[in-house]
Amino acid sequence: MVGSGDGWVYALEARTGRLLWRFRAAPAERKIPVYGALLSTWPAASGVLVQDGTAYVAAGIANYDGTHVYALDAATGKIKWQNNTSGHLDPQVRSGVSVQGHMLLYGGKLCLAGGNAVSPAIYDITDGKCLNDANMLRRVQNNNVLSAQSRRGWELYQIARGVVVSGKPFYAHPKYNVYDASVFNKTLIASIGDRDIAWVNNSKLMCFARDDAGRGERYLAAWGKPQIPGLKPLWERNCEGSVALALCRNAVVVARTSEIVALNLKDGTVLWTHPLPSSPIPWGLAVNRDGRVVVTLEDGRVLCFG
Repeated sequence: MVGSGDGWVYALEARTGRLLWRFRAAPAERKIPVYGALLSTWPAASGVLVQDGTAYVAAGIANYDGTHVYALDAATGKIKWQNNTSGHLDPQVRSGVSVQGHMLLYGGKLCLAGGNAVSPAIYDITDGKCLNDANMLRRVQNNNVLSAQSRRGWELYQIARGVVVSGKPFYAHPKYNVYDASVFNKTLIASIGDRDIAWVNNSKLMCFARDDAGRGERYLAAWGKPQIPGLKPLWERNCEGSVALALCRNAVVVARTSEIVALNLKDGTVLWTHPLPSSPIPWGLAVNRDGRVVVTLEDGRVLCFG
C-alpha cells in the first residue's frame, strides 16, 4: 500500500502490481502548487501503516486546512473509523495536528508526527479519538513557545516507555540543514537478537550487549545528545555521511553518501562495500527476508544487492 501526493491511497497486489483498491483520503479534489508540482491540498503524507488487517493513513499538510486520519480495512479499503477534526483541536484559533511525517503504533495508540503545534499526535486505535490536550495547545500558543511543547520532524521512534520525534521537517530541503535542536545530535536505537545498535548523529555506530536492565532509560536520557554516557560499547565505527540504516541477523547495512557498506554485527568489521552512482535518499534502504539489500537513489534508480 502507498499514500500518494494526489490525496489517494493505493493498494497493489505484491506479485503483479495490479491495483486492488484505492481510497481518497483527501476530502475533495483540490490541487495546489508545491515546489513546482501540483499536489492535493491534502496529500496522504503520512504513508500507510498496516497492522492486524487495518491500514492507517493521514492526509493533509497544514492544520488550518484540516487533517484527516483514517483506519481502513486493509483487504477492501472500507473505512473502519475516521477523524476529520484533529487539525482544529482548538477551534477558536483553528490549530492542532498537521500531517508532517510518519505514523507509529505503540501501546494501543496511533502516533503521528504532527508538526510544531502537536507532535506526536496520539489517537485511540479503537475509535480514532485524538487524545492530545487542546487546553495545553492553547496555553502553549498564548505563551508563544510552540517549539518547547512539540519537537519538529517527520520521524517517530519508540524509546523506553515513550515515543519521541526527530528528523528534518517535511518542508525542509534535503540538501540544507535545519537549525533546530530536534534535528541534530540525535541518538537512535534499534535492537536485534542480543545486540542494541546506536546510530549517533548519523556519523557513528555503536553496538551494545542487551544485558542492562535499565538500558532503555539510558537511551532515552541520551536522546538529543552525541553520546550515551555510562554504557561501554562492544564495538563502534565511524559512518560519517550515513543517511539510512538496516539491521539483519548477521549484519548492519549502512547507506552513505557515495557507498553502501555491510558491517559484521558481531564485531563491526566490514563484510562488503559497494560504490553508489548517486546519493541514497534518507531512509531509502531495506533488506528482504532473503537477505537482498534494496536502496533507492536520489536520481530515481533502485538498486538491489545480494
